[in-house]
Amino acid sequence: MTTADVRAVVPAVLPPELCRELWFQHLACAVPGYRPGCTASCLASAPGWAWPALLRARQLLRDAAEEIFDDFGGLFPETTVTVGWFPGAGLPVHTDNCQDYLQQRHVTVVVWLNEGERDFQGGEFFFDDEKNAMRPQAGHAAIFGADVPHGLTAVTGGLRVSLNVWFTRNPEAAEDLRLLQHPPRAAARGPALSLRLFGQGPQQQWRGDEAMARRTLKTLKLPWRGGILRRRSGGWFQSLGSKRSLDSEESNSFSTAQRARLMKAAFQQFFGRQKQRCSGSCLAAAIRRRERQVRINLPKWHDYGHLSMPRFGTLCCRCPAKRAMLLRPLPGLVVLKNHGSLRGEKGRKVERRAARLLQHQNQAMRFGDLPIWALRLAKRCAPPGFRKVKYDQLIVNAYNVGEGILPHIDLLKFDERVLGISLAAEATMIFRRVRPDALPVKPGDECRLPTESADAVRITLQPGDVYGLQGPARSQWTHEILPVKARRISLTFRRLLNSSWIGVSSDQVDPSPESIESMTSVATMGKSGFLDPVATGSPTMPWLMPGDEGKPVGAKNPKLAKATKV
Repeated sequence: MTTADVRAVVPAVLPPELCRELWFQHLACAVPGYRPGCTASCLASAPGWAWPALLRARQLLRDAAEEIFDDFGGLFPETTVTVGWFPGAGLPVHTDNCQDYLQQRHVTVVVWLNEGERDFQGGEFFFDDEKNAMRPQAGHAAIFGADVPHGLTAVTGGLRVSLNVWFTRNPEAAEDLRLLQHPPRAAARGPALSLRLFGQGPQQQWRGDEAMARRTLKTLKLPWRGGILRRRSGGWFQSLGSKRSLDSEESNSFSTAQRARLMKAAFQQFFGRQKQRCSGSCLAAAIRRRERQVRINLPKWHDYGHLSMPRFGTLCCRCPAKRAMLLRPLPGLVVLKNHGSLRGEKGRKVERRAARLLQHQNQAMRFGDLPIWALRLAKRCAPPGFRKVKYDQLIVNAYNVGEGILPHIDLLKFDERVLGISLAAEATMIFRRVRPDALPVKPGDECRLPTESADAVRITLQPGDVYGLQGPARSQWTHEILPVKARRISLTFRRLLNSSWIGVSSDQVDPSPESIESMTSVATMGKSGFLDPVATGSPTMPWLMPGDEGKPVGAKNPKLAKATKV
């Protein structure tokens, strides 16, 4: 049987998530192709982060082709390329080895990456005669000999994207030899960042064809937002080049920074969740994750044929889309449910760090020089409106079974924005409106405020939930924690007002131990419910202990463990 006698269409060769990622990679890295109205991106010049998906898809297609041709181990990839066809583009009947320099091609595999009639119109594949055209389906592959006549009808709408892999029986013509000569590299700054994002060689520029980029946006209905192709600097892609280098380019050029914004828009379209804006940090995290896998597994690639491939669409912890739910139950209160930075092992790691701060006590606090991990955690978990706060006070509370906190508001010595993180166990938080005759709250009365029983808001905090207080929720509503059913840990971040510091500025980088002692002693207000970090054994917060029901707020309890200053 000759290769001219072999032609087959194999369904579901590539999984949907791999097709979607290859489609995104084509939008990010492709340049105007060898024919009018088409774009192309080949493996030989692709960036390192794109290698895992392309090599994985190539291996799956190779297995399918060897099964069809009954030639196990005899096929070697000669060229791997993704091709996009815009309206008006098509291919007449031809063979893939019609030129002298293409004689080394023996087997062709074409797999469609998007769905016909849904993502594009026209662009039907056919053998010999156009009357026998086949409707493209994502993940399906056409496998045939390189000398089999075939063609492509003209695309009438949308963008048709496919992955083409040509195989050879000559090992010396395999593309792996070219790949090993130019292994992927990860550059951090300057013009080399273009190679990191988009690849090398002809992949590096669009040849001044900005019209093709605008056509891509319009065809795929990507979010325009008025600035994807506008020259500007800043953001995650600010190191792509200075403003001077962008202005020195020709007026019709498609700069690297503009390509990066197009890449970000495509990433949001393919991997961002509905009604959530996926930030550029998600794309950066996905690229770094892939590059790390490539660096680790590249020495094994030649033996196994593909690289380790984590899921590219997994959103990073900084992305708002990973926050499952954002609640605003009352003015000034924001609750983020099941935050991505506190899920699974990440949350348990934070619990262990908080436990080390507690040192077997029920409460610990720190002023000024907060741990680096705590500052990073506060920045990652901050809800909208809290991300630019420079916290200088951290308090860690441990609630044993049956313990809680009575109604209070946080001390007025702190800034109006308070960030809380709930870990380890479920808790119920109740907010009660302060009676108008008790407003404004005076210093020292934060734990002795009359409330209106009719106005109460109950919030259930699960492990990994984050809440922020500001405005009315901070100063006009008390909050309390009902007795917990399992041991719970909470972290509270606050910023001390400048007027509450003595002997040192809040902006001082490295305050002395004596200054810290003076600051913590000034911050102490025993009856207000604030922790006294100097005097041991004194009552700390208005704790609700087992058997305390009905006692006045702030009553001493001998069961209360001693608190320590960290």
